[in-house]
Amino acid sequence: MMYLMRSGVSSFNSSLGDKIQSSALKASALDARSDVFISATVVTGLFVSHFTGWQIDGFVGLFVAIMIIRSAFELIRETLDPLLGIQPDDDVIDRMEEILISHREIFDVHDTIVHNYGPNTTLATTHVDIREDISVTEIHDIIDALEKRVKTELNIDLVVHMDPNRTSDDRKIALIKDLRSELLAIPGIRDLHDIRLRDDSSRFIAEIVLDPASEWDSVLASAETVIEDKGLVPELTLELDQIVVHNGHL
Repeated sequence: MMYLMRSGVSSFNSSLGDKIQSSALKASALDARSDVFISATVVTGLFVSHFTGWQIDGFVGLFVAIMIIRSAFELIRETLDPLLGIQPDDDVIDRMEEILISHREIFDVHDTIVHNYGPNTTLATTHVDIREDISVTEIHDIIDALEKRVKTELNIDLVVHMDPNRTSDDRKIALIKDLRSELLAIPGIRDLHDIRLRDDSSRFIAEIVLDPASEWDSVLASAETVIEDKGLVPELTLELDQIVVHNGHL
């Protein structure tokens, strides 16, 4: 009867824990299930010893000890994972970026970082490319609406950083396009973000995404040479090519 009760408690807590995404209930279910397995193992050992004469107490004790240690680690993991951070679902991140890029004033999404601290606490930051000539009031309203949509549809508290990279100046567009192509041709450079011209188009600003295995100093020197050959002053930021959607800690 006791086994049936503990089994029922385990099943109930597990089902309810999955439904409401409660780590405490899931841990309680695991504890009850472990009790059932351990008790059943001890009883089985007694029956085997009684009817066969085999002395398997040592093996039963070893198995019970292993089960207890395993249960302890699983309980610790169930409790700590929401605190330390859980790897977010890639599909959710893709959907979030789709929502952002769906607006006509958002041209690109990059540098997304997600901290998942449980089913009801997911925080995210991301960068979006916008037109440099759009008004602050207009883009604020757009970003505010997109953040609220992400919260409603995905339950993610999103903070968006805006990069004013797009321009309507044909000369700037052509120059940026040429520089982008030449920079991406440099071995070790995987991508470019936050590209813009400042100070009457004399200062070239960009964030370079590097291959972690590349020689950083050499890549940076090559990139600066390409930019200076265009008569521009380079102002570059380096970033390693790595997964930026992570579980709350590097």
